[in-house]
Amino acid sequence: MMQRKRSGGKPGYVSIVLALAVVLVAGGLLSWRSMQRTDQRMRGDLLWNARSAASAIPVDTLAALSGTESDLDSPYYWRLKEQLRQARVVYPECRFLYLKGRKPDGTIFFYVNSEPVGAEDESPPGQIFDEADEDDHRAFDTGIAETYPPFTDRWGTWVSASVPLMNPRTNAVVAVFGMDVDAGRWWALAMRGVCVPLGFTVLLTGIVLGGAALLRRRSRFASPEQSGWLLRNAEAAIAAAVGLAITAMTTYEVHTREQHERQQTFSRLGAAKTASVAEAMRDIRNIQLEGLARFFESSAYVDRREFRIYAEYLAQDPAVQAWGWVPRVAAADRQRIEEEARRDGLTDFMLWERDGRAGRIPARAREHYYPVLYAEPTAGNEAALGFDLGSEPVCLAALEKAMDTGLVTATEPITLVQEKGDELGILVLRPVFGPNAMDGQEGFVVSALRAETLLQRAVKPTDSLLFHVVLDLYQLREDAPPIFLASTDPQYLPTPEVQS
Repeated sequence: MMQRKRSGGKPGYVSIVLALAVVLVAGGLLSWRSMQRTDQRMRGDLLWNARSAASAIPVDTLAALSGTESDLDSPYYWRLKEQLRQARVVYPECRFLYLKGRKPDGTIFFYVNSEPVGAEDESPPGQIFDEADEDDHRAFDTGIAETYPPFTDRWGTWVSASVPLMNPRTNAVVAVFGMDVDAGRWWALAMRGVCVPLGFTVLLTGIVLGGAALLRRRSRFASPEQSGWLLRNAEAAIAAAVGLAITAMTTYEVHTREQHERQQTFSRLGAAKTASVAEAMRDIRNIQLEGLARFFESSAYVDRREFRIYAEYLAQDPAVQAWGWVPRVAAADRQRIEEEARRDGLTDFMLWERDGRAGRIPARAREHYYPVLYAEPTAGNEAALGFDLGSEPVCLAALEKAMDTGLVTATEPITLVQEKGDELGILVLRPVFGPNAMDGQEGFVVSALRAETLLQRAVKPTDSLLFHVVLDLYQLREDAPPIFLASTDPQYLPTPEVQS
């Protein structure tokens, strides 16, 4: 008797093995490529963050540092250390932020790092970086910012980014800003990019094995009619499953790439706008406020008229609410200062403070006063004249810090005394030293800034024609939640936390 041929035949084991080999090799290559792309993206993000952080470092202050233990007595060192510690709040994934220098003999050393004072991993000023290799020297030699492969030193194994800081006049590298991420954390994050390709490989492997099982089971039936619908259409089902899996993987890859491109576009746009705010702040601090301070330091005495003439031009900047002069007035000179102001035409002038209910009362007796003696433009700032900044704890802390360090210092966010709404402001203080003043201290030139106005300056009206740009300004604090200062979106007004 002739034996009836079974439908479909048995699936060839060679074909199954070949299919599995193709799936595993393709999946492995896809996973490896995906991990490479993830690593490249992370390196790009790390370098972008390092450049952003480095751009906020005032290069001119490095000239005041020697890279030795004597820097511990320099206020510039402590200002930079505070800045690096604050930057870690912005970039919590980074373990170390630091500034390195290089001696004429090629020795690389640390200026400052972001670790707390006395911490086990703190690098004191002048500490030699014995592990420096050609990558570290290349940053000084070429002036090119880049990321490096994992590198092991006495503190651990790191993936690092270096950004050379250039002298704007000579274009020479004066220091290198570095940012380190723990290599273990780095690879753990990079491996996340492999999860989907690995899942895709497992899925295709399951489809191949499942398809082989279906075909083998169908081969046991004498005719196709005896098998179920799925077995009769096994080839079509396998092809459909493979097609859906490939489509899903392709869609994921396209979505991931588009998402990264959108993120890059957003980052570039955000960086451009925040750079505008930072540039405005640098101009106010380094040019306008510094120029006003040197005007006082080069003069034996600046009267109200001379101040008005000088500050009228500065007052054209809409980002600044007022420019002011705040002398350090001894208690014995209080009456004289009040009488001189009244002779200048301020008939009701007095040194005053707030009574806790936003009312005005004469300033209480104290050893020294810090009254707002001059303010330009006068219109809109009349309420600030005579106000004793020393009566406010937040302002007094900034005044004392500026006096102790001799550096430009900003207050915590405050409500300006001339503010009629609820917008927050900041006072930027530059101490003025003169040869005729007691202890060399004459007072402070002050720039009163409105946070919201600063942001509005960064966003041009034409931006809304292309995209809706919203900037929010926060003050970052190391051990406390950030303080919301302002937003360019009037509908986004969270309750700000303000120290008083």
